[in-house]
Amino acid sequence: MDDFEDILEPRRQQLDVRFAFQSRERIPEYKYAKRLTVAQVKASVLASARIKFTIDKVVEQKKVSRATVEKEASEILEDMAHSQSSTNLRTLSFLFAKIYKRLLRHLYVNKDGSEKLRQYTKEAPILLLPTHRSYMDFLVMTYVCFHYGLPMPFVATGQDFNGMKMINEVLRMSGAFYIRRSFGGDDLYWALFTEYVQTNIINGELPLEFFLEGTRSRTGKFLPAKLGLLAVALEPYFTGKVPDILVVPVSFTYDRILEELLHSREMLGIPKPKESTSGLIKARSIFQDDYGDVYVHIGDPISIRELASPRVDRSVHNTLPRFLFNLSPGEQKFVADVAYHVQESQLKNIYMSVWVLCATLLMQQPQGYMLRDFCRDVEWLKDLTVNLGAKVAWPGEFSVQTLVSSHLRMHKVFVSIAHKNQVSVNPYENCPVNGTPTEVNTLDEVMSLSVVPMGIAMYRNHLVCRLANVCLLAASFHGQSVVNLGDLFLNYWYLCRIFQREFVFKPSKVETEFSSTLKKLESCTFIRVSHADKRVEVLSTGTKALIFVSKMIEPFIYGYHMVCQYLHETPFTSERDNSPKYLAKDIQAYIAQKVISGETTHYDALSLNLLTNALAAFSAMEVIQKVKSNGSVKYSWKPDEVKAASEKLGAYLPISKSNSRQVAVTMTSKL
Repeated sequence: MDDFEDILEPRRQQLDVRFAFQSRERIPEYKYAKRLTVAQVKASVLASARIKFTIDKVVEQKKVSRATVEKEASEILEDMAHSQSSTNLRTLSFLFAKIYKRLLRHLYVNKDGSEKLRQYTKEAPILLLPTHRSYMDFLVMTYVCFHYGLPMPFVATGQDFNGMKMINEVLRMSGAFYIRRSFGGDDLYWALFTEYVQTNIINGELPLEFFLEGTRSRTGKFLPAKLGLLAVALEPYFTGKVPDILVVPVSFTYDRILEELLHSREMLGIPKPKESTSGLIKARSIFQDDYGDVYVHIGDPISIRELASPRVDRSVHNTLPRFLFNLSPGEQKFVADVAYHVQESQLKNIYMSVWVLCATLLMQQPQGYMLRDFCRDVEWLKDLTVNLGAKVAWPGEFSVQTLVSSHLRMHKVFVSIAHKNQVSVNPYENCPVNGTPTEVNTLDEVMSLSVVPMGIAMYRNHLVCRLANVCLLAASFHGQSVVNLGDLFLNYWYLCRIFQREFVFKPSKVETEFSSTLKKLESCTFIRVSHADKRVEVLSTGTKALIFVSKMIEPFIYGYHMVCQYLHETPFTSERDNSPKYLAKDIQAYIAQKVISGETTHYDALSLNLLTNALAAFSAMEVIQKVKSNGSVKYSWKPDEVKAASEKLGAYLPISKSNSRQVAVTMTSKL
């Protein structure tokens, strides 16, 4: 386990005001940094060649006066820019020290990561790229930087937060700059955004922080990287305006996420409340709850210069105006590769909390456990997780029962310890039924019944995401004890293609990942690989583990299988709305009927995220067809093509492909 330190412990021993007014004279600074005030940065942006060129273009296109466009540009920039200052940061650090002490038990940061960040800050402009699981992420990162006396980042924040009165200015003062969720067709906004970001990067005074996933992951999985802001941030290197850029992946691990129920409801299609100050005030009850520990792992910096050499030829920009944003196809591919490297590092350094292990077990045995048996299985899963290469946040000074009981109490919304030490999953507090599937009769009741399992699945997905290669390989045995090596690879490769939007994969590395995963399972004595006979055999010592990890991925396979089943049973007609949004809702209702009839208890297959990902995956594989019309996307399909995909996916499921209550797996019978 990395050398973590609890940065809240000093706050519990010392006055917060002393922390807030600590000296910040020895903050490391980029060696070529230009110190500019917030006002000077804005003036530099508005006076840039890029903005002058764009204003000329807009004046010509819209036939309006230059003064009108200049005024609009000034107003957009004023609404966008941060107002970070030393006074603001000291005030906020005082407040957040008190908030975090109230919410959290510990806030752990890896010491070597903070020391490397301090060292490399002097060498090149910094991009901080954290995982995004909670509203807390960027404020925690800012607090960490303040604690270690590091430059405070300016942070890309969604425009919806700018509508929260007072809170928007608090965030702005802490370094937030506000950007629209989409602005592809607005040339002036695009130019201002690009110039503002790049001016700050080139000046090098503050690190830029943004979330590669673009928005919070409500599912516990990594979202596909959004490349737009990353491309904007890296362009100063491509055009030779900076000698290097250092990208720093940061991984957050939460024992408990503030928005857990909100995320669960959103995945079922229950609209989230609009971000507002009044909503935040109503949520003040969170200060009465226990949110456990947060782990912040600051990864090793990735040098863009080293990664790009010799792949990127920066001289191609010598004949073009430097203010024109124009990345070559090779540079665009390089940006995608950087995103993959970042997410790979983030994933590698995420820690699995004890509750993640608990959630994984409960999703496979929702009827509950005796506490003693549950603790035994949690410890078994911890050992399995570590052996498979993942990291577990497991304080060694506590007994297993103490750790498990503590996390069960922390997550009392989802689970409880009933009489006689029975660990059981709770019904959702607003559920109109008692929580047993036999009493469910309507779609609304299914949705209410699914809120808690969906929340538990969100935490389980942390582990599924980290062990995705192992899970997919285990499922690729199709329940058999001996498999041809070539067939096993083809089965694995198919799942990697199908789940391209679910997990962090790089198509060019599938064969490498397959080989390394085989070696990992072989080193654990779970399988035996005979290259001479081209066979892979499941050993008796690996049966339990492989069955378990294959069942971790089963809800994903089942959900995609149900998408195929629905499309096969539903003839295509252009008269209905076949857009991704409405089609996913129809498939969700179809799966809900399976719950009502008792055919499945895979509540997490009701996730709209999973269903829309499935539609996109089948479209990419040409199982269904994407049709663009009037700026919207719709799908069409042919029954025979969908049926073939359904049968292929069905081979990965247990014997009774439509009934997940049957726990017998073919592998067990054949062993």
